[in-house]
Amino acid sequence: MKCLFCDDPEFSLQYFFVIENKEIHYLLEFHIEEGIINEKLYVDKKLLLERMGSTAKSYITEKNTYTDLKNDILFLRTVYFNTGFSNNSILRKWFDYMKNSIYVNPFI
Repeated sequence: MKCLFCDDPEFSLQYFFVIENKEIHYLLEFHIEEGIINEKLYVDKKLLLERMGSTAKSYITEKNTYTDLKNDILFLRTVYFNTGFSNNSILRKWFDYMKNSIYVNPFI
């Protein structure tokens, strides 16, 4: 994977969604050689998940601190598959929306 518009090995993506009048903000920073370097998830500007490199914190799961995360797997995905966001109806609805979405990955 490489940024199409520059030679910088790092790039970031930000996504904004509105589900039931709640703003979801998801930020992902990626390094071409190192993989995922940062991830943050906010709902109405309240931080719910944050990742830096191979460690992360969750403010919505029973387990708060995660270590030894793989650099090619999203922390958001890990939390979703472990919990299904059972304690957060907004995030469940967001993921239902995402599961029904289509995207194109030109790098496959």
